[in-house]
Amino acid sequence: MIYKWSARVLFLVASLSIYSGALEAAEQKTTAKLQVVTTFSILADLVHQVGLEHIDVHTLVDWDEDAHVYHPTPSDVRYLAKADLLIVNGLGFEGWLERLITSSKFDGQLVTATTGIDVIKLGSNSIHDGHSAHQDHSEHDDHKGHGSHKDHEQQGFDPHAWHSLVAVEMYIQNILNALVKLDDSHQTYYQENASQYLVKLNELATETSKNLAKLSEVQRNIVMPHNAFAYLARDYDLHVYSLKGINSESEASAAQIAQVIRKIKAENIQAVFSETTADDRLIKLVQQETDAFMGGALISGALSRKLAPTYLEMMSYNIERITQALSE
Repeated sequence: MIYKWSARVLFLVASLSIYSGALEAAEQKTTAKLQVVTTFSILADLVHQVGLEHIDVHTLVDWDEDAHVYHPTPSDVRYLAKADLLIVNGLGFEGWLERLITSSKFDGQLVTATTGIDVIKLGSNSIHDGHSAHQDHSEHDDHKGHGSHKDHEQQGFDPHAWHSLVAVEMYIQNILNALVKLDDSHQTYYQENASQYLVKLNELATETSKNLAKLSEVQRNIVMPHNAFAYLARDYDLHVYSLKGINSESEASAAQIAQVIRKIKAENIQAVFSETTADDRLIKLVQQETDAFMGGALISGALSRKLAPTYLEMMSYNIERITQALSE
């Protein structure tokens, strides 16, 4: 009798243990966070703002690092191999992406954040005037369109669309769609976060328009080391001249530098800027040759842990620097 009772107890305990384990597994499956990889820090922040506590985000190119000179690491391969979602900028910004996808055997969802934006086509001006032609861009969520910077510079696409607050609204929408597609149980949560963030974007855009409207036509010219601010120039009627093209790795020739110096003197351009992730020796040389005001370092291709750790802070920081320098 004692044996039979003990057997029943053991069976009941085992059944409860199995049931409890099943419930725990189901709960873990329900509450498991989406594993998201982004290619660089600006995307990482935008994704975080929409997903918050229901996602884990790993960025390949970290804060204060230049995506133009990024080299994949073994840890990046491991993160990507287990990712549910990879979000990229596209437009040729990540020239190293194909190799990384292949080596990691990534089989999750790939989303291009610039899908549907109004893309700038680079002009033929040899000193890279920020006022360029543009066209609508629709890129499918696949592995196509991720060639080298050189390829896309030849094709005439500018990848630095995050410097447009208008374009970033589409970034947010694409990110929202991707998260909801993979995790529809938190759809309302993601939608509310995205809506709140879009309000902040619109508030900053209104403030930016108000501040830059105070500048006269002759105050709307600035000079940069490389051509990363054409979208900002288009949105707010600025003229941005650079020593070299869209790739910070490219070299500026003596002829290009001389041409920019002549332009500064002829147009009485008031300010030149360096960049937080770029070598500033050439732009300092230009400043010395022209006596233009050194407006400080702008944040172009990576968020700054010290100066501006979020996208909204980066845009606010850049606009404040530009407005102050051009108002001198």
